[in-house]
Amino acid sequence: MADVITTTGTTAPWAAQQPYLTQGFQAAQNQFLTQGPNGNWTANGLEWYVDPNDPTNTSTVSPMGFGTRRQIRNITNLANNRNILNPAERYAAQAIRGNYLTADTNPYLEDMVSAASQAAREQFTTQTIPGLSSRFGMSGRTGSPGMMNAYDSAAAGYGRGVADIATNLYGTAYENERQRQQEMAMYAPELLQARTGMYGAGLEAQQLIDEQRQRELTDRVNRFNFLQKAPGEAIANYMRNVSGSYGGQTTSQQPYFEPSTSSQVLGLLGLLAGLLPGG
Repeated sequence: MADVITTTGTTAPWAAQQPYLTQGFQAAQNQFLTQGPNGNWTANGLEWYVDPNDPTNTSTVSPMGFGTRRQIRNITNLANNRNILNPAERYAAQAIRGNYLTADTNPYLEDMVSAASQAAREQFTTQTIPGLSSRFGMSGRTGSPGMMNAYDSAAAGYGRGVADIATNLYGTAYENERQRQQEMAMYAPELLQARTGMYGAGLEAQQLIDEQRQRELTDRVNRFNFLQKAPGEAIANYMRNVSGSYGGQTTSQQPYFEPSTSSQVLGLLGLLAGLLPGG
C-alpha cells in the first residue's frame, strides 16, 4: 500500500515591502475597527453628511427658499378664496339671463330720453304753440275749430317726435345689452376656465410642497439605511484593505510505495552475492 508524503512550503512578501504592509494593515484596522476594553474588535460606523456651516444639519436636501414658500402661500390663499370670482360669475349669469334688457334696469335711460326730448319740447312750447296762437289771434280766429285742429296737429307731431326719440334710445340700449348678453355667453367658458385654473394653481402649489416633503423623507430613509449598513461596510473596507497576495503557505502531496518482502530478500541476496569472493 502506498504512503503519502506531504511537503509544506511557506512564502513571504519581499522583505523591503513587509514594513509598509504592516503599517497599511494597522492603518486599516485603526480606521475601520475599534478594540474595546474586553479586547473584542467592533466596526467603526461610517459618517453621514454634516453641513460644515451648521453641525446640526445632516440633510442633503436643499431647503425650499423663503420666496418660493411665500409665493406658494399666496397662490394657495388665492385658490382657497372661492368668492373672488363670484361678482364676475354673478354678473355674467344675470346678463345671460337678460336681466338688463328691460328699461327699469337702466336708471339713466329715462333721463336720457328726457334730455334728448328737451329741444323738441322747448320748441313746441316756446315756438310752435305761441306761433299758432299769434297767427290765429291776428286773424281773429282765436278759439276757432281751425285753431284747435292746428293745435292738435302740432301736438301729434310733437308726440311722434318724442316717441321716435324714445324708441331710438330704448332700441339702441336694448341692442347694446343684447350684444353684451351674447358676449357674456361666449365669455362664460373663460370664467369657468379661470376658476378651474385657480384651483389648478392651488393644486400645483400643494404638489411643490408634497415633492419637497418627499425629498426630505427620502433623505431620511437613505440616512437610516446608510447607518444600518455602515458597520458592515466598515468591515468590508477593512477586509479589502488587508486582503491580497502578500505571501502564504503551500502544501503538496505525492505517493510513496514501500518495497515488498520478497523484493527486499532478493535485494539482500544480491547484495551478499556481490560481497563474496568471485561474485
